[in-house]
Amino acid sequence: MIDSARHFLGVAAIKRLIESMPLSKLNILHWHLVDDESFPIKLGSHPELSENSRYGAKQIYTPDDVRALIKVADLNAVKIIPEIDTPAHVRSWGLAPEWKAKNITIKCNGGTGYNGQFDLSKPEVFGLAQDVVKEIDALFKDSPYIHLGGDEVSSACWNLRPEIQNFMKLKNIKTYGELQMYWRFQLKQVLPANRKVIFWRNDAQNVTTSADDVLHYWGAQTDVAT
Repeated sequence: MIDSARHFLGVAAIKRLIESMPLSKLNILHWHLVDDESFPIKLGSHPELSENSRYGAKQIYTPDDVRALIKVADLNAVKIIPEIDTPAHVRSWGLAPEWKAKNITIKCNGGTGYNGQFDLSKPEVFGLAQDVVKEIDALFKDSPYIHLGGDEVSSACWNLRPEIQNFMKLKNIKTYGELQMYWRFQLKQVLPANRKVIFWRNDAQNVTTSADDVLHYWGAQTDVAT
């Protein structure tokens, strides 16, 4: 996995990495594109996201950059799996003035520092995330999977907004686990029916998964058997 949100790698560096992968018999590159720290990919649907949350003027990937890297990957029998992690790890999404004004993210302080989390009581959050997921999926249409994240969602963070509890009552959603299931369902609505989707899996999140979801487990080795 490469984490461009926290440690930006230029296109040339990623190209060299891809070209070296066959030497180690590696054929899958998991690309963690965005996170709290930055949103370094320029999208036609929402250019404001990258304009307001990249490390520097040149530390950004354009759609042409992505297509060029996919071409290099194809030549080296490597598949790139893009990841857009939500509904936590989204501080960077809320830095654009138009989204900051709508207060779409919640500031959550924890052991790992500043973590932004979507306020799912706001309908515009769903449209924004669906636009991003749809465009990323189209860019990586030949990838075998799209990774939609879903890790480290904080109940304490959602507790900070009473509007979220009101939204849950309106939708007859009983738990935060069910709220995550509802969120994931909405994101998947903009994907092709046969699209294979990966989510992070950690038992502490208490989220029921769909039979067709692919689970990317992280946690203690002793928990794997259970």
